[in-house]
Amino acid sequence: MSDTDKALATMGIVTPAVNAAEAVVAWNEYVALCKAIIAPEDVQKTWDGDFRKKSAFRKLARFYNLTDTIVAKDIQRDERGRPISAAFTVRATAPNGRTAEGYHECHLSERC
Repeated sequence: MSDTDKALATMGIVTPAVNAAEAVVAWNEYVALCKAIIAPEDVQKTWDGDFRKKSAFRKLARFYNLTDTIVAKDIQRDERGRPISAAFTVRATAPNGRTAEGYHECHLSERC
């Protein structure tokens, strides 16, 4: 075994969880699930395209048994206490422990 092989073995090189054929099957199942459960009312049309609304992601989270947690939030208010912008960081966790974080902010001045 070469020094490189030993180093990689020690580091625990990351390998795919499935082979290529299984990945294609899983992806096609995901696409089919999206087509089956995401309805037109789960998609919002904007000036620069479509995006999935929270309802779409809640459906996917339910079917994949994901949990989500607000990690951080920042709501800016005007002098009367009315919100003018909001920013959130949310962490999604899969049953196998894998996590991903997303960040989004919106402002009253944004185009609809």
